[in-house]
Amino acid sequence: MRLINLWRQEGTWQRWPGYVRAVRAFARINESRFMLGERLVVPIPGVGAFLPPPLRGNRMRPGDGWLPAVLALGTSITLLAAPWPQNLFLILTATAFIVALLKPAIGMGLLVLSVPIQSVGEHQLGSLHLTVTKAVLIGLITAWVLRTTTLRRGFRLGLVEGMFGLHVAVLALSIVNARDSAAWGSELYRWWSGLVVYVIAITTIRDVRSSIPILVATIAGVAGTSLLGFYQVAAGLGPASFSVGGLVRAFSTFGQPNPFAGYLEVTVPLLAALAASWVGGPWRSQLRLTYGDRLLGASAAAAVMGLGALVLTQSRGGWIGMACGLAVVVWMVGGAVRWSAVGAGALVAIMVVATPVGARLASRLGESELRSGEGVQVTVANFAVQERLAHWRAGLEMVRRRPLLGVGAGNFSAVYREVTPVWRFRVSRGHAHNAYIHAAAQTGLTGLSTYLLFLGAVALRLRGALRAATDGPERPLVIGAIGVTVAISMHNIFDYLHVLSLPVQLSAVWAIAGAASIERELTGAHVPGAAA
Repeated sequence: MRLINLWRQEGTWQRWPGYVRAVRAFARINESRFMLGERLVVPIPGVGAFLPPPLRGNRMRPGDGWLPAVLALGTSITLLAAPWPQNLFLILTATAFIVALLKPAIGMGLLVLSVPIQSVGEHQLGSLHLTVTKAVLIGLITAWVLRTTTLRRGFRLGLVEGMFGLHVAVLALSIVNARDSAAWGSELYRWWSGLVVYVIAITTIRDVRSSIPILVATIAGVAGTSLLGFYQVAAGLGPASFSVGGLVRAFSTFGQPNPFAGYLEVTVPLLAALAASWVGGPWRSQLRLTYGDRLLGASAAAAVMGLGALVLTQSRGGWIGMACGLAVVVWMVGGAVRWSAVGAGALVAIMVVATPVGARLASRLGESELRSGEGVQVTVANFAVQERLAHWRAGLEMVRRRPLLGVGAGNFSAVYREVTPVWRFRVSRGHAHNAYIHAAAQTGLTGLSTYLLFLGAVALRLRGALRAATDGPERPLVIGAIGVTVAISMHNIFDYLHVLSLPVQLSAVWAIAGAASIERELTGAHVPGAAA
């Protein structure tokens, strides 16, 4: 203790300015209280006696110039100490942690931006599969836990979170029937990560303005992936199996056309709702004040690009889902947008009938006729449909064999071959090509029930948010989230879209839709139609 007192009295601490700057950058210490940011407080008894006087009473300010220095130092040490490419993932995680700690909403934006580029630089480290999204998510979770515990700010878990968690619990319990534990773990991660992101997002996005980073990231993601999809089709890039009628199906960074279509379905309706409300909605002036013309114009441009890219995916389920989602969006926006959309729909119908391009699209949809049986001949034209039907039948057989908890999360492929009698379709595509059958196949009727309850809880949450957002800049976000939910629910009849990191994007969309109702609850504003 004498040495410590001498160190403080003699001013020896002044010889370590780097140490002082580093601690200032991360913490504010006032006697026995450790503070992060403005309101984070954790008592640490006796700490104040061991720290230099300049550190007490100083507030952490990003403008002090500490952040670039800390990032540069940490980056240099990581690049030198860790092997390639693990060092890049560590840097990405650390950066996400710092950003999410200082600006949680921007941290959420980084996570959303990582979804379309998750496969860039992916690396297999033993049994651990590293992606950009996983690296950012680790940093985001760490920062959120630190902020939540130090702020001492509790949060309520509502019906959506409860049903979400219940379905994740059933997925975890299905390990009792799983043959492949690694596949079980991968499927559990997909759902667990979606739940965690949703909880973080609803506690981070407390008002409309805090949703702007997510909107910016969504715009950038849609625009970037769409441009890449355009280039793939124009240059004919892609495997031969992606070619339909001499035209390569766009797949962008997602590896397959259908997941790319799924990504567009969880993003474009949201952007379209903003753009439609800006162009002809009754809340145009309020939108311009809240979001600005640049962001709204970028939303419109990205939505148009995303629709063009969706057409080029040639995903029939994607077309059906997007059509339903956008129909809900334009109808709920109302006004001139609604009737303009009706006129545009009539024009599209005429094009389908009268033009070669429309005839080609119609024939593509016509190939989706769902007929099966011994009398149906399998051809090149209907192979994809017959393969999908074979997967449906396999999923239903799995439910018959394991009705309570299914064959285990992620274990559809492990069991598929033995329940598929048709030799042409003995190779599994990884899922049942139907989210509802797939839920029942991998987690039984118990999992199907929790999945439907979860979707019902989401519907109730969106309904409440719509009632809360009677007008103003919140309403387009809610309408867009409803359109996204409808689009995904429809496409899930023909596919399974809870893959890759799409649940992360979907959770973010649902969370920003709830910002309106959360803000009304915090301010005590009256919600029309609510009980007094």
